[in-house]
Amino acid sequence: MCFLYLLTNEKQCVKLIDGDYMIQILLAAYNGERYIKQQLDSLFAQTVTDFELIVRDDCSTDGTFAILSEYEKKYPEKIRVYRNETPYGNAKDNFFRLMQDADADYILFCDQDDVWMPDKIEKTLAKMKMYPQNMPVLVHTDLSVADKHLNIKKRSFFRAQHFNVQNYSFGSTLAQNNVTGCTMMINRELLNLVKNTNNSDIIMHDWWLAAAAATFGKIGVVNEPTMLYRQHSQNAVGAKGFYSAFFKKLFKIGETIGISDTLKRTFKQSAAFLNAFSDRLSLKQNNAIQNYANLPNLPVSKRLKTVIKYGFLKQSFLKKTAMLLHICMPNM
Repeated sequence: MCFLYLLTNEKQCVKLIDGDYMIQILLAAYNGERYIKQQLDSLFAQTVTDFELIVRDDCSTDGTFAILSEYEKKYPEKIRVYRNETPYGNAKDNFFRLMQDADADYILFCDQDDVWMPDKIEKTLAKMKMYPQNMPVLVHTDLSVADKHLNIKKRSFFRAQHFNVQNYSFGSTLAQNNVTGCTMMINRELLNLVKNTNNSDIIMHDWWLAAAAATFGKIGVVNEPTMLYRQHSQNAVGAKGFYSAFFKKLFKIGETIGISDTLKRTFKQSAAFLNAFSDRLSLKQNNAIQNYANLPNLPVSKRLKTVIKYGFLKQSFLKKTAMLLHICMPNM
């Protein structure tokens, strides 16, 4: 396809000559009336202005759908708003449904309660274009954690979570997800690869996309914050303090899902990944995923050898240690 680039008033307008959109933003909404206007306004204040916003409201019971309808009338050529007939009840399935609606070259994922910095799309797109587009590519960015009033609490989420964003090995991505979905951009190759693979054993859509990109293509990083990640009492997924969250999950204090539970879910997710992409995996990849999915059935001594051999390790020292302790338990 042919593209025409215009620079006016310091805003980059990315236009397709045939009138289609090169960029689409997918927004999963549910009972977000308190914050969604600020997020929508931040999208329309981007330096890259030519995009389509596709929204799915998951049967909100507050004023969210009315707000979305108001913006759809204000920007009739920029927004498509859908209301799910029956609720999915979670962001993962709503985003997978949104991927069915997408067909652009580049897709961004958006939460309803954050605020994007004006150059988020511009910087992410610039990084994306550094990679060959004939393979699945995912680009994600750092973010700043903010309170409900958007006061910044942690300037860098990467540093707060002790992420090594240069390490996206195939093995480590099976064990841990370091990609925050609301910072992601994916290309059409990755979209087409994953859009029909949703099932109940997938933990989150962003983890699934990251695993697919690490396995079959590339993951790129913009190592600076491009958005304010608002934390409030209704967050579906949040940015908890690293050490407090770690010990709460380790001992399952006030948590419904502990580290052991999450680990078991990664085995199921890996088995689902193997089933979904078995025809595309190399023999080496196939064997590695089978070994990870089958870890609970191996003797303890062989579990450790398998984890070390394939690099199935989380990144920080504490998380590595916790993972190895759980792997050494007879009834993991």
